[in-house]
Amino acid sequence: MTESKNELIGRIETEEFYVNFLNPNSNSILNESISIKEQVKKLAEGIELINQELHRQILEKHEDLLQQANNATKLETVLNSMNSHVKTLFIDAERLKTQITIPYNELEKHTKVLGRLHLASHILRQVNRLQQLSKRLTNTNDPVQKAILLQELEQLASDPELKDIDSVTNELRNIRVHQQKVVQLATGSLNQGAKNENITQTTTALQIFINIGTIESVANNFVDNNLHECRESLKLALSVSSFSSSKTKGGPGHINLTSSQGFRTKVWSEIEKVFAEDIFSICKQVKFLHNTLNNLYLVHSNLNIAEKFWIGFGKVFQEEIQKSTLALKQALEEDFPKLLKCYYEMTNKLKYDLFAFE
Repeated sequence: MTESKNELIGRIETEEFYVNFLNPNSNSILNESISIKEQVKKLAEGIELINQELHRQILEKHEDLLQQANNATKLETVLNSMNSHVKTLFIDAERLKTQITIPYNELEKHTKVLGRLHLASHILRQVNRLQQLSKRLTNTNDPVQKAILLQELEQLASDPELKDIDSVTNELRNIRVHQQKVVQLATGSLNQGAKNENITQTTTALQIFINIGTIESVANNFVDNNLHECRESLKLALSVSSFSSSKTKGGPGHINLTSSQGFRTKVWSEIEKVFAEDIFSICKQVKFLHNTLNNLYLVHSNLNIAEKFWIGFGKVFQEEIQKSTLALKQALEEDFPKLLKCYYEMTNKLKYDLFAFE
């Protein structure tokens, strides 16, 4: 069988007539030395031989061909079955997607509705609470209780959900009026109480600011205001230098008051007076307020208003001396022990450890 096949292939490949048909690069497949009739005959013989060989091989491979055809049929059946299963899977997936998506969308919608209801309920509760507190604020005469109510109202008003609500806006106007009155009353009481060292009055004022939540800014303002008063008192005491400067101008025969005993006496008289009276009074107020605040509310003991004031006072004193005339600076340098004496006499009267320079 194999030999017959090989013989046929060898014959076709070696015979000159058939070689022209096998060569794809051949320009002409006709052999001019042979007549057309003979070429047709030989071509028919070659085709017949090939047909016989194909027929023979088909007969020999009949079982294999049938098996392959059967396998192809089975494969087609399997593919059709898989295609059907895939389509069914897609249908089931779409059904499952629908079963999940619809409840999810419903749940999302209900969640949004619930969230809006919760927000509306929250706003109504806050507005109701704000109106109740505002009414209590109007009917309360105790400034300490008013301060507590104002602090809670301030927290309620800071809720961003309450913006652009007309009823809340109207209530806030009323609240601001009461707050201004309470702050003015507390500020006056604080200044008067610190000046007179009235513990009850000062404690009440501090408690109001603590309840409102502005104690830190109030304490800082108190320090700044007292430092400003110290600066003004020092300016007034050292203004004698302008008098001395005007007297030092002139030619021969004029008295130089900057080195005269009268000038120095005037300078130290003013400095001793400002230390003994004005600055001493201010320091005593700061000391009193610092101790009262520490005894009242330990959480705010870190304000250290006495320390802040004393550091600020040292800077103010240095700045005012730097601004003074050369004659006054010279007098202070030459009689520096007198300046130390003024400081020590004042601190000894105050008897306060925080008022001490390093």
